[in-house]
Amino acid sequence: MLFHSPAPRVFTLAPGVNFPAAFAAGLKARARGLPPEALGRVEVIVNASRAAQSLTAALADALAPGLLPRVMLLSDLAARPDAPELPPAVDRLRRMLRLSELVRAFLESTGSFAPVSARFDLAASLAELLDEMQGWAVPAERLERLDVEDHSLHWQTTLAFLRIVARAWPEMLTESEDGALDPEARQRVTVEALAARWAEAPPQHPVIVAGSTGSRAATAELMQAVARLPQGALVLPGFDGHLPGPVWPDLPADHPQASLGRLVTALGLDPERLESWHGTPPEPERSALVSLALRPAPVTDAWRDAVPLVRAQAAAATAGLSLIEADSAREEALAIALAMRETLERPGARVALVTPDRSLARQVTAALARWDIRPDDTAGRPLSLTAPGIFLRLVARTAGRPAAPDTLIALLKHPLAGGAGSIRRDHMLTVATLERDLRAEAAPEVTPEWITAWAARRLGRAERTGRPVTGGPEGLLAWAGWLAGLLGPLCAPGPAELTRRAATLRAAAEALCAGVGGGPAEAARLWALSDGEAAERLFARLEEQDRVGASLGATDLARLMDELMQAENVPPSDPGTAPDRRVMILGALEARMQSADRLILAGLNDGTWPKLPGADPWLSRPMRATLGLPLPERQVGLSAHDFQTGASAGEVILSRAKRAEGTPTIASRWLIRLTNLLEGSGAEGVAALEAMAARGDRWRALARRLDRPAAAVPPEPRPAPRPPVEARPRALSVTQIETLIRDPYAIYARHVLGLRALDPLGRPPDARDRGQVLHAVMERFVAETEAGLPEEPRPLFERIVAEEIDAETPWPAQRRLWRGRMGRGAAWFLEQEAARREVGHPLRQEGRGVLTFALPAGPFTLKAKADRLDRLTDGTLAILDYKTGSPPSRAQMRGYARQLWLEAAIAEAGGFSGIPRAAVSELVYIGLPASGTEGKIERVEVGPGALAEDWQRFVEMMARFDAPDTPYTARLRPDFLTYGSDYDHLSRKGEWDDGEDAE
Repeated sequence: MLFHSPAPRVFTLAPGVNFPAAFAAGLKARARGLPPEALGRVEVIVNASRAAQSLTAALADALAPGLLPRVMLLSDLAARPDAPELPPAVDRLRRMLRLSELVRAFLESTGSFAPVSARFDLAASLAELLDEMQGWAVPAERLERLDVEDHSLHWQTTLAFLRIVARAWPEMLTESEDGALDPEARQRVTVEALAARWAEAPPQHPVIVAGSTGSRAATAELMQAVARLPQGALVLPGFDGHLPGPVWPDLPADHPQASLGRLVTALGLDPERLESWHGTPPEPERSALVSLALRPAPVTDAWRDAVPLVRAQAAAATAGLSLIEADSAREEALAIALAMRETLERPGARVALVTPDRSLARQVTAALARWDIRPDDTAGRPLSLTAPGIFLRLVARTAGRPAAPDTLIALLKHPLAGGAGSIRRDHMLTVATLERDLRAEAAPEVTPEWITAWAARRLGRAERTGRPVTGGPEGLLAWAGWLAGLLGPLCAPGPAELTRRAATLRAAAEALCAGVGGGPAEAARLWALSDGEAAERLFARLEEQDRVGASLGATDLARLMDELMQAENVPPSDPGTAPDRRVMILGALEARMQSADRLILAGLNDGTWPKLPGADPWLSRPMRATLGLPLPERQVGLSAHDFQTGASAGEVILSRAKRAEGTPTIASRWLIRLTNLLEGSGAEGVAALEAMAARGDRWRALARRLDRPAAAVPPEPRPAPRPPVEARPRALSVTQIETLIRDPYAIYARHVLGLRALDPLGRPPDARDRGQVLHAVMERFVAETEAGLPEEPRPLFERIVAEEIDAETPWPAQRRLWRGRMGRGAAWFLEQEAARREVGHPLRQEGRGVLTFALPAGPFTLKAKADRLDRLTDGTLAILDYKTGSPPSRAQMRGYARQLWLEAAIAEAGGFSGIPRAAVSELVYIGLPASGTEGKIERVEVGPGALAEDWQRFVEMMARFDAPDTPYTARLRPDFLTYGSDYDHLSRKGEWDDGEDAE
């Protein structure tokens, strides 16, 4: 016999103990004197595959050579020979999809609960609720008896929906899924059947449940049944032997020992009299300190009584503890990476980072890469962040609708797109051409027809200019036909069955991966390596879901792919670089079954560790309590148990960041309680806390030094380049003169360096587009009314507005917006136009003018394109400029808005083609109404000699730029600049600011 004590049998291992090694040592000690085959009959049940691997390895080290116990998972109970025969569990993906159809009908009927686009998220949370109810043996009928008359209408509505689901879902399982069971329901039925069978005919061989806290109801029920077997036993992890007996019965749900306390109480045992399985805590003083710090709030008055003990043991308890409180998440990650790297300098030492913050884990992994250290990350990374995952998500975003330009270019540039070798090279050259044209044309969407027309336009342009086409005409047409051919089925609008959409998506993805002329070998790259295999398995699951999700819309598949890929983690896919097994990144659950010489508990901020309970969209807290479901604080208690177990180990680093993404954070409640206990215990506790912080500050200082340059680098001054005079521009437009006054560096970057800002892909309509439409409308209206305004001009104006907006504006929403805006101002504009026709008549629109004059370095040409020139009744000219917003003020016109003044100088010199030189008597800005029905006119009467004096000042300014020592200073007059320049990044704005002196 392995056990001689009476049942129920419960053993404990203290927090901080190396659980696998201690379990194996305890089992070996109890088996001493038994025949060799006795251990082969021992059955050990654990709750996670990683725990099974660790425990099996520890048992092999301790018991070899010889027979080893059988280690099995809780989830495999249904495979036991004595388990009942049950229908299979329903596929979780299939269940979520079916529930999403019910959720969609609910959302469409309520209209205000949530957007229909949230149906997959809500279906996943609804599936979790069903699992929770089944796991805690809450029958669906209990929902019918739930009284919510005193609750808000929201909860009454959700309860009505839950009642429908509770009745409809079992019927769907029976009718459509051949009687399959929910996974949790199947597990609970298995546990109940085993417990009943064991009560009548218990197994006589040893059965041990190891490493589980019994936090789930079905697991706790199994553990109680095992504890009562003739040779059954429980080995509880992280059991706090320092907790006084009177505290155990009333532990709150968020206490680390709450689940263990409920289990021990249900077995009728005294927590203070449980036997240790093996050994003692590695740091008994630390274990006692952490236990005291985590006492339930109602009994923290015990802290006062414990002050003498804390004072005496503070130094010993915290000797192996370090505290890192970094200024930012980046500094925290770098400090942790340094600590992990230093551990490897000890022969055979192992280090583990334990954190629920996956973002922090990825930052630490990136920091370790600078030393070519690849950690063994048990969680891997979400499939959505792998190369195949990103590629497939981009493909999914083009499904069921025309492709957005930025999405399409990102997809075509992805490393998995376009084939391999020379096929990939030609593909990327063509994509670069397509991207340039998409940026220039500002197409809001890309269809297969657009791609075909684009190729034809590109070939026509090549014939006119004589420039060769990348890949030749045949290559371009073949590439465009290939892309249009795969986008056609993919972008087909309208709802479709999930299996059809998944098959179409797979075909398009493989064709994109193969490239033009590529075959199955090139397409197979998509499914290679571990992440590609995981993606292919996901597609296989989607393609198996026949008759499910029949009404998937255009964007539903992309949302579904995001949801599924984010939920699935995959191991690193690089087979050439094996992870270093001495460096581990663990989740809290995996950390229970791992040991390390240095343990780092990171991300200790409230909201991260512990993660705050999220809002339950289906049941309120009172409703959950009435049903008999646990409150969300249960998860906080499990996290607290993981923290207590880790903090009680040997060498431990506690880490947090004071700010996250620029926002101050709050330390984890457990960390606050620990620091408060030490600070309140007198000078000894304060000294111990300061020593912890000093050890942590060492890592922070190293992290800061790592990125600090060897010598201080003074910031560069505001750029003021002085290019050679012969390289300076010899022609500018009147609008560029304004830029020269305000920001000469922009003129330098554009005309000397030849740099042009690229428009963003799929850019939204902006003021430039509004201006083009406005000028097109005005030009056409004035041209069609040159002989005189009709008696009722508004119908003509509105027709021209509609036709020009439809022709010039590819954005449907903006068409309606701009048509309404111009319609509101139509009466005001026509009234102003009628008044102008009484004092003159239009002479030229979009008139191009040129004026060349002498400067020290040679002739300089001033160019202009006037919106409109009118001949007034007195024979003088008026120059008009249309604005979509407010026109410049008089002060702005005096300072830098010199466009009309310079156009007037060109007109008086006869520089406008076809218009004889004449005096200019009026400059007019016409600002159409941005809102309301009236715009604004800014009119300047030009007196005799005013233009000549102004022209002289302009020539003097331009002459200064012909001097070699005149700089093109960045943002020379920042008080005039209310916007960022396209060249601010080039001038390194940020190293200097507008408050600095400029040359």
